Amino acid sequence: MPITKLQFIKRIVVGLLLSISILVFLAASTLWVSSYSRFYLVQRFLKTSRQFQIATEPGRLVLSTTYYPPETYGERYSDEWDWRSDDLPYYDQTPWKWSRLGFETNHITYGFPGSARTDNVAIPFWSICVLTVAWPVVLLCRITRGRRRFRSGHCRVCGYDLRASLERCPECGTAYKWRDYSRREPGST
Repeated sequence: MPITKLQFIKRIVVGLLLSISILVFLAASTLWVSSYSRFYLVQRFLKTSRQFQIATEPGRLVLSTTYYPPETYGERYSDEWDWRSDDLPYYDQTPWKWSRLGFETNHITYGFPGSARTDNVAIPFWSICVLTVAWPVVLLCRITRGRRRFRSGHCRVCGYDLRASLERCPECGTAYKWRDYSRREPGST
């Protein structure tokens, strides 16, 4: 049975999302391990008097947005991303306002009201790894379960026994193309 255009597009999209998920998992786990010995910082000064930062601290990723008053912003604007790395681990000394399971947030105002202010969100690397590896694992389990069912003479979708059926599952209607070796009874040669 040939696949339709919609099925083809679905396979492409699922494959791309699966690849992205695995790449993000590998990047997050690598950064997680190296965050205990190195400090990484990526930042950009935007035209809207804001600075955006992504930094690593031991075991977590910190996202920061700093707003500068327009009169003090001036020469900070850059059209490029700036990044740096340091051998020494970076420990932020600011108190966190909210903290649960390694997720933390805070809001800092520097000096008098109306001066620069920063919003920080810390995300633990373990959560990024769990979220990005969960979908590929579930998908792999579904694929292996379907193949195991099909090899034993059952429908891949619903598990119905197909030994008496020729081309279609009577339970869910899924069409199959059978091979000779898959139709043999157990114990036959």
